[in-house]
Amino acid sequence: MSRPEDSAISPAPGDASPVFEPNHNTGGKAVSNTVYEIVTERVIKQLEQGNVPWRKPWSAAWAPKNAVSRRDYHGVNYVLLSCDVRRWECPYFATKKQVYEDLDGKIQSDQWKHSQIVTFWKLVNLTEEDEATGEETPTGKRVPFLRYYRVWNLAQTEGISWTVEESAPVNPIVACDRVVEGYNDAPRIAHDGGNEASYRKLSDSVHMPPRDAFFGSEEYYATLFHELVHSTGHGSRLDRDMTGGKYSKAYAREELCAEMGAALLLGTAGIMEDPLLQNSGAYLRSWISALTEDPRCVTIAAGKAQKAADWVLGEREEITEPVRKAA
Repeated sequence: MSRPEDSAISPAPGDASPVFEPNHNTGGKAVSNTVYEIVTERVIKQLEQGNVPWRKPWSAAWAPKNAVSRRDYHGVNYVLLSCDVRRWECPYFATKKQVYEDLDGKIQSDQWKHSQIVTFWKLVNLTEEDEATGEETPTGKRVPFLRYYRVWNLAQTEGISWTVEESAPVNPIVACDRVVEGYNDAPRIAHDGGNEASYRKLSDSVHMPPRDAFFGSEEYYATLFHELVHSTGHGSRLDRDMTGGKYSKAYAREELCAEMGAALLLGTAGIMEDPLLQNSGAYLRSWISALTEDPRCVTIAAGKAQKAADWVLGEREEITEPVRKAA
């Protein structure tokens, strides 16, 4: 299934590039190649500029957060605090120090015994002391160091005002919906992922946070496209190597492929906004470090990403049975 004929590729604001129209004789393939080149070039340019930190494109309004940093808690801390969010109808938590010093409030006298625990751990470098000089020298060994803190929900405090930020509406983008609808052997898509977005190979399903948890429509589709590109690696599709554990080289390569593929799909839908590309560059940079510091490895990932994007768009004329391994 080729891309819808009435879709167009619009340049980014301020870009002098022409608007690309689908090539009816080639099923849009020439358009894809041109857009792929532009997107790949722009993403690599973002990689070469600065060190903008990656920003998660969603934040569930009622997910437990630190009241000072406003960052979401993750992992076991997310689980520990979620019940208290529902209990107190407030998503914000703070330590005693934060309540009294940072927020200029106080803990209610009858709530001192009703705190919750959050954990924090890091790797600590071991040292040994020279008996003769008393100097500490590193041993080269590291051990995990676990700490915990007591926190209180802001509803248990006095003198601190808080509000839950209302999320902006995530409106449909027609061109992006066409990309999703055109994926004719797509996995099941569910918005039951809570605070995580993922593709599950065993069930061949994509799991997303709620739509209104995203900062905007573009961020929503960028995340959805990332997971859909992951799904093209399934054995019934392009059969990529998806066996690597997290932070392994195989996992890093797959993440590069998925993020580049998402950028390519956004490009075919006419979305090439600098903030999105900056965030993609920052995300890619974090995974490049697991492979090599050379950003040229993105161009290698782009090859797989192009095949994945083509698969989603229905441009599969070069794919023959049995399914060929992606290069």
